[in-house]
Amino acid sequence: MKKYVTVVLILAVLAIGAFTGGFAVRATDLGKFPQGGIYAMRANSYYGITEQDSNLVISLEIFEVRKGLKVRLVDYKDIQLEDEEGNVYEAEAKSLAPTYADYALTKTTVRLGYSAGEDCPFREGVTKIVRAKLIGQEKDADQTIPVGNIVVERIIGQEEKYFSYSAYTQSSEQMASYNINVRNVTENIVRINGIQFILDGMTADVTFLDDYGNFLCKDTCQLAAGKSVILSVTFTGDCSYEKVLNTKFRPLIKFRAGGEDIFASVSAVTDYISVLTRSQAASYLRRLAEND
Repeated sequence: MKKYVTVVLILAVLAIGAFTGGFAVRATDLGKFPQGGIYAMRANSYYGITEQDSNLVISLEIFEVRKGLKVRLVDYKDIQLEDEEGNVYEAEAKSLAPTYADYALTKTTVRLGYSAGEDCPFREGVTKIVRAKLIGQEKDADQTIPVGNIVVERIIGQEEKYFSYSAYTQSSEQMASYNINVRNVTENIVRINGIQFILDGMTADVTFLDDYGNFLCKDTCQLAAGKSVILSVTFTGDCSYEKVLNTKFRPLIKFRAGGEDIFASVSAVTDYISVLTRSQAASYLRRLAEND
């Protein structure tokens, strides 16, 4: 009986030691993160839209640091975008897709849908989104978080369809290049003059390739009716890991037809999102907390 009691006591001590040891490890890990809160992965994104588009979906990458967090992202009634002038944009549709979760950290992709037609809330020209507003369940429970720079450029007065698209770059961890196959669906020759976009610190060089990837020309291309060409874009500027972590990219095609300079929208969005290790995420979030 005494031996049994001794074994039980030893097991109990070991269990307590394992529990306290695990608690200490977890506490040390939590200490790598800033105080609990909701943070947006800073964006440097561009969305070009025209009247050919029926909708616009803007995506945010949201981190939740669980340490002391009182209100979870899913507990807010709504998420709205706010531009640099303080105008607020309410989405017609919203989805939340968790991409990572543990006891310390949760990462969620938030997609906000807007009409791109007559009811589009974004004005003609350029709108720069800089904040997201989280709407609380109760009065005075709202929270506003910086999101970086999200540019929406809206072109109106363009009703005819000129192009169809295929074989585009869908995603990459770093914003180094972009390719898209463009087909002229009109009965006339058009001259493509590259792409239009606004991204902080970024410019691009465009090369035109045939359907087999062979070089055709640079900067501008005459495209016959029914023919297709690949726009191969190489970005220049600060594409480094520390600077460009999160870019959503939907450019406009610049071209000339019938003696007019025209823009056409690309329907698909390309995601350039750096994959952060957990340690890198903790360091990144600490910098955000220090600078916000």
